[in-house]
Amino acid sequence: MKKTNILRNLYKETFIVMVMFELSISLSSLIDGWTISKFLGEESMAAFGLLISFTTIIAMFGGIISSGSQTICAKLTAAGKPREANGVFMITCVMGALISVILLVCSFCFADEIIYFLGARKEFPEIWKAARNYLLGYTFAIPGIIYIIVLSPFLQLDGDKKRVQVSVIALAIVDIIGDLLNALVFHGGMFGMGIATAIGEYVAVIIIHGHFRNKDIVYQFLFRNILWKEGLKVLNTGFPVAMRRFSNTIKAICMNYIMLMFVSGTALT
Repeated sequence: MKKTNILRNLYKETFIVMVMFELSISLSSLIDGWTISKFLGEESMAAFGLLISFTTIIAMFGGIISSGSQTICAKLTAAGKPREANGVFMITCVMGALISVILLVCSFCFADEIIYFLGARKEFPEIWKAARNYLLGYTFAIPGIIYIIVLSPFLQLDGDKKRVQVSVIALAIVDIIGDLLNALVFHGGMFGMGIATAIGEYVAVIIIHGHFRNKDIVYQFLFRNILWKEGLKVLNTGFPVAMRRFSNTIKAICMNYIMLMFVSGTALT
């Protein structure tokens, strides 16, 4: 019974953190969308509408290992196995780093292919250019986004959920200031909007990373504790959650195709 209560409390508290980092992703999109619609015009807003699906795809990859690892670690923590829990945490960090590098490189190297897949067409050159510029700027945010999604739940498991809340607030403030400076002072266009989002993400990363400098926590960066064999288990556990997100993303991309086929590109706004 005691173990069951511990698990219930861990899942309840971790759910709150999951909501917080989902909110951080939504906040970035809402802030960017508002600023773009006010200052950069219809074509830029249409391009942003296309690329919302891209942000969801990035979050999906982070969500796979985040969901899987926090489920496994919660069980290990409740069972009184902190060393094994830290081993799962470490393999999660390694997987997160690898995914970040792969997504970063692919986004730079295949920018045109990505925006085409998302629905942009060269028949609408202004939308194409804006979408490409935003993608290239936003790409710099990918490692930060993956870091936040993957590691935020471990702060809760270590009893530091307030830090997650502070990081989300800081992200929103920096993103708002960055977007306004980009639109009104630097005139960096859609690329600048993506960079402003990236800066906000890394401010949140710095705040979250401060937690792992503490010595009296379960989840520490100890490479000797890595449990390599748990990597596949983490993926298998988190995969169902990611598939629900993926299905919603595919529906959004299909709607983009439909609107571009039957109406003007600016209908995406």
